[in-house]
Amino acid sequence: MSKNIAPKKQFNYVKPLYIVGDFLFTGLLVGLTFLSQVYKVEVPIEKIWADVIFSACFALLMIIVLGIFKNYRILLREFGLVESMWMSLAVGIVDAIGFVAIFFLRDTVTTKMNLFLWALVCAVLLFAIPAMRAFGRLFKLFKARKKLADSIATLVIGGGDTAKIYIDETRQNSDNKNFVLCILDDDPYKLGKTFGKIPVYGPISNVAEYIQKYDIQEVVICMSRVDRDRYHEILKYLDNQPVRIKRMPLLDEMSGPNDKKVTEVNIAELLCREQVSLENGEIKGMLYGKSVLITGAGGSIGSELVRQVFKSHPKTLVLFDIYENGVYDIQQELVRKMRDKGIKDINLVTLIGSTYNEFRVESVIKKYRPDYVYHAAAYKHVPLMEDSPAEAIRTNVIGTYNVAKYCDKYNVKKMVLVSTDKAVRPTNVMGATKRFAETIIQYFSEKSKNTLYAAVRFGNVLGSN
Repeated sequence: MSKNIAPKKQFNYVKPLYIVGDFLFTGLLVGLTFLSQVYKVEVPIEKIWADVIFSACFALLMIIVLGIFKNYRILLREFGLVESMWMSLAVGIVDAIGFVAIFFLRDTVTTKMNLFLWALVCAVLLFAIPAMRAFGRLFKLFKARKKLADSIATLVIGGGDTAKIYIDETRQNSDNKNFVLCILDDDPYKLGKTFGKIPVYGPISNVAEYIQKYDIQEVVICMSRVDRDRYHEILKYLDNQPVRIKRMPLLDEMSGPNDKKVTEVNIAELLCREQVSLENGEIKGMLYGKSVLITGAGGSIGSELVRQVFKSHPKTLVLFDIYENGVYDIQQELVRKMRDKGIKDINLVTLIGSTYNEFRVESVIKKYRPDYVYHAAAYKHVPLMEDSPAEAIRTNVIGTYNVAKYCDKYNVKKMVLVSTDKAVRPTNVMGATKRFAETIIQYFSEKSKNTLYAAVRFGNVLGSN
């Protein structure tokens, strides 16, 4: 049986390096300041040694107080304003103690020192010790980053704290390819100034002008406090612009560890209105524990139908499609969900086949006896169907007839056809074949005594293929 051996702690050379550095810098600065007074007057050798001892003790006290304030545990790559303030407080306390000591000892133990000169020494320490920690980060933050050949020319909308977070990330993260060329803001105070050496322009409504001027490839919206209406207005400014659009999270979206993560603009946000949310309680009650067949399950509409039906916890869910890649992807997505959530009572079946193959359709419906059938299998690309009308008829018309026919024969409770708004007054082959499919559904709805038939027309669907 193998023993669990804790990994050895790696030696952190940074901590002793700064301890030694602080000691030497403080001691030498104080010691040399004392030495500068020696050449003005004759000083006994005893007082010179007293100066050396005082300098060493003062430097040692500096190390102790910095350690008490845990300044040697600071993660230097995250050294910022808060860490600088705590370190300055520790140095200030030591400076104050040294000031009092010099005041009382300058005529007895140490060389007589000008108190103004000592105040200057304290000020140098107050600035220099935190600055030694911050130098690396400041150099990395403000150095002129060269624009590489594969850099992404980026425009930032918003010149506030959120923009600072994003710009710092582009400068500190070597894997980030974004190169911010300009910032847009509506605040008159910021216009014409620079933000981290980046020019600030405005107003935001002129974004198209600056996209063209700087040959921008990506726009990042960094406005965490913007309301939804204003956000949609900004998106409208970016209409028809040849750029990728990303954003920092809005304030009301910040609740987890990835609050500052840059995200793609959600396709639903481009709709610029609130989404309609459905009351799914009745739907879940209808499908719970039932057998459901979805044709065209690998397509963008069919796969979303699959996800929604899966949430209703059917007894059997049959995915049927001719395109194996698409239906495989949605199958694996559901398999992962079932494994992660410990779901074992859903019979997930994935089948390859075409709806215009009458024998295949009958064998599937006969074997699995679905209670509900959602028929999403269809050719939907208008220009392609103009060039291949026979295929459109075979799948959209004959395929729909086959499914409807065997739903009636094997007593399916309900069949729903996914149709299109292009079937209203067809001006193309695709629309005409889908209108034909609707008449098939109407025919079986009047004829069948066992199955309810329905058709739903979708317009252009956001995010569909």
